[in-house]
Amino acid sequence: MQLFYSLSDPAMEDALYEIESMRHFAGLKLDRLPDETTIL
Repeated sequence: MQLFYSLSDPAMEDALYEIESMRHFAGLKLDRLPDETTIL
C-alpha cells in the first residue's frame, strides 16, 4: 500500500491510524499498529 499510494513512512503510519480500510487490508488492529520506524 505504501508504494501504491506513494506514502512516506510517517504518512503510512498516519494513514493506518486514519483509514480503517487500510488497517483491514493489512490485517492490523488500531491498538497494535506499527510506528514509522517499524514500517521502515
